[in-house]
Amino acid sequence: MPDHDDDLLVEGNTLTKAWLAKELETHFDEKPTITEVASLGPDTLGYMSAMRRVRLHWENPADKPQSLVIKMPSFVAATAAWKESAETKHDLEDQGQVVISMMHDCEARVYAMLSKYPEFRLSIPFVYTTLQMNTGTPIIVMEDLERGCTYDVVDGFSEKQLYAIVDELVKLHVLSFKYREVVTCGIDSGNCAPPEQFEDLVRGVADQLLKQRGDELAAIRILKKHYIDIDWFQELLKLTKNGHTVLTHGDLWAPQILWKGDKILGIVDWALCKEGGLTVDLMHVLSMSVPAKLRHEITESLLVYYHEQLNEKLEAHGIDEKITMEMIKKDWHDNMPYHATLAVFAAGMWSNSPVLKRGRDDDEARINEIMQRCKAFVEETVAAHQWE
Repeated sequence: MPDHDDDLLVEGNTLTKAWLAKELETHFDEKPTITEVASLGPDTLGYMSAMRRVRLHWENPADKPQSLVIKMPSFVAATAAWKESAETKHDLEDQGQVVISMMHDCEARVYAMLSKYPEFRLSIPFVYTTLQMNTGTPIIVMEDLERGCTYDVVDGFSEKQLYAIVDELVKLHVLSFKYREVVTCGIDSGNCAPPEQFEDLVRGVADQLLKQRGDELAAIRILKKHYIDIDWFQELLKLTKNGHTVLTHGDLWAPQILWKGDKILGIVDWALCKEGGLTVDLMHVLSMSVPAKLRHEITESLLVYYHEQLNEKLEAHGIDEKITMEMIKKDWHDNMPYHATLAVFAAGMWSNSPVLKRGRDDDEARINEIMQRCKAFVEETVAAHQWE
């Protein structure tokens, strides 16, 4: 079998196959041969990264991976979607560089932190090694969850899958209460990219949607008046000063969850983790990765189930915390404006990207479905906060 270990792993990155083989040798006491480096496939979304599947050959293959995934920062796809979705005074390429630096280093930190607590059995890929941005060759080398699949965001999740997501969130939240260092390992005010640029981008997306669908999405105007057009990022930070907070994934939607049947095989892309409220990740899933009708029908039941499971697991771990349904409902209410804002941003971004545009006859129907989810959640937020 030919040995190409001196070749570059990926064009444009100075890391070589020999480097990767040596890193893997520290885990398996054997240096593999890198036989192939290939794209994960056309359905793999990587707006802020470039991902490749690496095939491995071992002389003694027992209990060794046959492949792994490498992830490197890249902002090309995101910048293209941003330019289509909004007008902004900021240089989007400069913004992309700042944001991907923040996201890559956050993901590397979070994987390192969560890996310290295997007893909590979080569904995350095993990470073999990471290099942060300051090395000049940033990369994450992780387990390949090739046998898992993702579900299309328009199709959404089933009821059974939503309960499985709650189970996974409960594990993360119990870990957060048990070890508070977990809560602060993500993005915070000290390592966050300048929020003014993202706020401006979101306002631009909202304005563009109002130009295109102003009658249909009229509630966005009210959301802008009371939330998007103010310093909403600071309002979000204020929520972490009140009540109970946990580490949140921060961007939990359909492509980030890999499934084997109705069981979660792994949750990936922990690049936007931050301290946040109890219901933040569940709300993110329900607002845009589930049809509005199902969300209306199941939200209350999911929150009750979360309440029961969280308190049961907290007690089992000897954690002296009691979370009431009133706390959970208040957390949901308080975080609605932020997630309505993210719904607006997602609707604008996705409708100008391969998330919804696949070059097929159903593209317009897919865009309309997402716009309806955005409309429903924004209208509910406006009503819940009694904004006019």
